[in-house]
Amino acid sequence: MIKGDLHVHTSYSDGAEDPIKMIKFSIRKRLGIIAITDHDTNRGYFKITSFYGKAKLKELGVIVVPGVEISTYLGHIVVLGVDVPIELGNALPRKSSIVRLLEKLRDKFNAIIILAHPYSCKGLFTCASTKDETILSLVNAVEAINGRSVPKKNIDALVLARKLGKVCVAGSDAHELRELGVTYTIFPDNTNSYEDVLNSIEQGIVKLGPIPKATKVIGNIFVRYLNQFQRFSLKITGYMYELH
Repeated sequence: MIKGDLHVHTSYSDGAEDPIKMIKFSIRKRLGIIAITDHDTNRGYFKITSFYGKAKLKELGVIVVPGVEISTYLGHIVVLGVDVPIELGNALPRKSSIVRLLEKLRDKFNAIIILAHPYSCKGLFTCASTKDETILSLVNAVEAINGRSVPKKNIDALVLARKLGKVCVAGSDAHELRELGVTYTIFPDNTNSYEDVLNSIEQGIVKLGPIPKATKVIGNIFVRYLNQFQRFSLKITGYMYELH
């Protein structure tokens, strides 16, 4: 089996780490697949492919999947397989623009569309996308396990996926190294490219990794905010030093 983390952020959006560092750490954690899904951009993916080259990545034994997490007022939507530069800016303001974009990415790139953490909008709330039939009709899979969601939210997502007859996938939603691979999707041993990754999801021949325990999720949240406070403090200290 091959473990794949399908939801990873880098410093190109709100992640703490450089994309190259995330790849190096994913290799240490024996993840064979990693999808770079920064918010509204896929620049992190191209940083990795330009730094390593596809041949070197294959030699290292890691498949990097181009992805983007699209911010919408209905909730977040992960799209995998768009291997041309994409910059979306702020959240899409209208449902019609969301639908047109998803249809375009699906039709032009055979992209896989995933409903991300459907019961953890803003961390706590149910995303409106869970009740929108148009959006749900475009979705290939539901992120049934999200590494930043408590077990109850993940179980609700799993129930939704089963109710809709959608494929279930898992992703850490990592923004820091410690979060990488806390959960994952399991792929067949003959997965050799990101196209194989997309096909496996589309065909539903994937399995879910573990549901992170509530204590681990809450612990990571605490450490994350502590790190953010420390980084903010360092910036303020540097700014005050410059003033003097």
